[in-house]
Amino acid sequence: MDQLTFANTASLLKANGYAPAPIGDGGKPLGPFAVLQIAYAKYTTNDDLPAAVLTSVPAARNAQDPVQDYRSTWLATLTMNVRDELVKDVDRIVAKYIGKGARCPVRLADDGSTLRVFQLSGDQFSTIATYDHALARVESAAGFVPVNGTWADGISLVDVMRNELPELDHERAKQLIGELNALLDAHAPPVAPPALYVAPPILKPGQSLRYGNTRAMDVLRGNGLQPLPVRWGQQQVEKDGYSDFMGNWHYNVSLDDHGVGINLRGFALVEQMGSTFRDDVDAAIRAMGPCLVRTVRGEQIPPNVGYLFRCYGGGGDEFVSTPTVGVQVRRTGLLELSGADTYGREFQWSRDLLTVRANELPALESHDTRRLRDALESLPSIVDYRRKRA
Repeated sequence: MDQLTFANTASLLKANGYAPAPIGDGGKPLGPFAVLQIAYAKYTTNDDLPAAVLTSVPAARNAQDPVQDYRSTWLATLTMNVRDELVKDVDRIVAKYIGKGARCPVRLADDGSTLRVFQLSGDQFSTIATYDHALARVESAAGFVPVNGTWADGISLVDVMRNELPELDHERAKQLIGELNALLDAHAPPVAPPALYVAPPILKPGQSLRYGNTRAMDVLRGNGLQPLPVRWGQQQVEKDGYSDFMGNWHYNVSLDDHGVGINLRGFALVEQMGSTFRDDVDAAIRAMGPCLVRTVRGEQIPPNVGYLFRCYGGGGDEFVSTPTVGVQVRRTGLLELSGADTYGREFQWSRDLLTVRANELPALESHDTRRLRDALESLPSIVDYRRKRA
């Protein structure tokens, strides 16, 4: 037959043990075929529609329903879409469930998948599918199989009676899918462990700490250092902006290339006085605890060294001096964390600023300066120091 319509195939399909139905414009059998039987043959409007067979016919409601022995028409289908390298293995597995004496029509879909038709033995069951649902699934619930289309070897349901189909029940369907899953496991491609996410560095090698680096600013805040924008090469906080009604400050300029500073409230910065850097004074200050050391160095320019401590008690600036040496302790004002001094020299720190927690810095309270003074008093005068160095 060139055109398999409901009119020219319904009687043959019914004689073969199937429940024929016409396919409407929506691509499915007409009516609520899953919940009640419909006497399609009564309506001539169905004659020219494509034909299908139902895989599940509901129980007859009365003697007028067309299929009284409804369970005798039930079918199960096996839909598969097999990778080329698995075709032979899959065919070998499926052949075990078809048997030598049964005939199993195979419908070929346009997407390369195949549909095999079995006679359902026993009760209906929920769909059973392989891990990869696209590989194989067995269905026995309400559905249909189109008669038109491409069939392997040209053998369709028109040519095979239902009682010639291989039988398939729930238990055998589970076994079939189980064997296919085992095949998938045996041929599963190696799974590479997921690559661990590595966050990009907050500061790249050689990159300066800038206020526009929001990740770095968040780290500083989390570590107890409240960053402020400072114009690069200047010792003053950026104030070009305005405050809103909530007290939040909004800047009128871009801060991306600004340096970073902090208010010294809660900190103490010790600096050597005079134009000569002294190693013995440096050692005396470092002996007060593992402070954070800031340096700027340049040829023919006096070095600038600062030693940052914590100062829980607060207090004002003070000078700690002896007849021979002296240092300044600042507890107010601005401390530039990054940027450049008036000579254009950038600041450098003894440790990565992003790893320093403020509460881990050693304390240098006002009463601690007595210990520092005692240490400085034992140091030689500047003349004797130079002679010793020479």
